[in-house]
Amino acid sequence: MVRTHRGGVAEQEVQFASIEAGAKLLSAKNRALLRIIAECHPKSVTELAVMTGRAEQNVLRTLKKLETAGVVRLDKGEGRARRPVLTARKVHFEIDLLGSD
Repeated sequence: MVRTHRGGVAEQEVQFASIEAGAKLLSAKNRALLRIIAECHPKSVTELAVMTGRAEQNVLRTLKKLETAGVVRLDKGEGRARRPVLTARKVHFEIDLLGSD
């Protein structure tokens, strides 16, 4: 189980298939993407792709994985655009050392 926090208050739980999957999804490159979302508030996935210099399809694929995990959400933007919004500021991993993981 992973709890996300925004401003010190727990908001939601985030689920990863494994610790390794969570670490991969929250790579340095993807954390930079999340920072841009938080600081620049792009109006669309296309705008975010331009800001990051990444291909739009790659950005969308990453955002969908982050959305599934509960780290971002894709709101309706203008027209058909989807606006990425950060839903968490911090992610804390909780590991049961005696569990079956």
